[in-house]
Amino acid sequence: MLAYTEDELQARTASDITHEEDRVATEARITGAYDGQRRDHRVEKRYLHKGGRVVWADVSTVFVPASGSNSAFFSVVIVDRIEHKQAEEELHQKEVSLREAQAELAHVSRVTTMGELAASIAHEVNQPLSGIVTNANASLRWLAGDSPNLVEAREAIRRFIRDGNRANDVVSRMRALLKKARSATERLDVNEAIKEIVILTQSEVGKNKVALRTELAADLPPVMGDRVQLQQVVMNLILNGLEAMSTVQDRERELVMGRFFERPTFRLY
Repeated sequence: MLAYTEDELQARTASDITHEEDRVATEARITGAYDGQRRDHRVEKRYLHKGGRVVWADVSTVFVPASGSNSAFFSVVIVDRIEHKQAEEELHQKEVSLREAQAELAHVSRVTTMGELAASIAHEVNQPLSGIVTNANASLRWLAGDSPNLVEAREAIRRFIRDGNRANDVVSRMRALLKKARSATERLDVNEAIKEIVILTQSEVGKNKVALRTELAADLPPVMGDRVQLQQVVMNLILNGLEAMSTVQDRERELVMGRFFERPTFRLY
């Protein structure tokens, strides 16, 4: 298995032919057996092939103490597990590739959805930006007179800051939804995550002449989950609801998001 001749193998100890990372454990088992501790073991370990490559093996050992004129010895059965390990590695690589493909698909889905909401997003960003410009000009006017009105200027500056924070919030939500990253589980407030998406889709909802109403449970406990994936689902549900009501002309279009029958659900009117 390791390509040594019998003489070469006899000139080496068990540790010599064992992979560096498995030597300490191997030596501990040998010492423990001689000291009267556990005498039998079955382990998976790595050996070093004469050519330098790693050989995985399933090793069963039994320590036989000295008896009469017979010296103590180990009875060892070694089964080559290279093919099994290669199959495990191939399976692992396939799983990694699958997760990467799923992450890429999720990212494409988010980008596509955000593209569909481009006009709504632009509106949500432009509103606070316009407010910033308006309040900045107002501040300058309040301060430019012979008797500056500091009270009005201060209020205009506060509105300036408020609108700046609002624009920043919109951009932050967009970046989170567009971020290309692996799923990240965290403790989150479901209601808060839903409200953020409701704000982001307000313009699209208004454009479709739909009344969006939320009836969220006030006592909903925090949950463990991926915030971005949850928001992606909520966004898709809202967009699907808007599309489903696009042909309704004989009555009011209303989309209700809330808790019915003790669980979160969505209703279309």
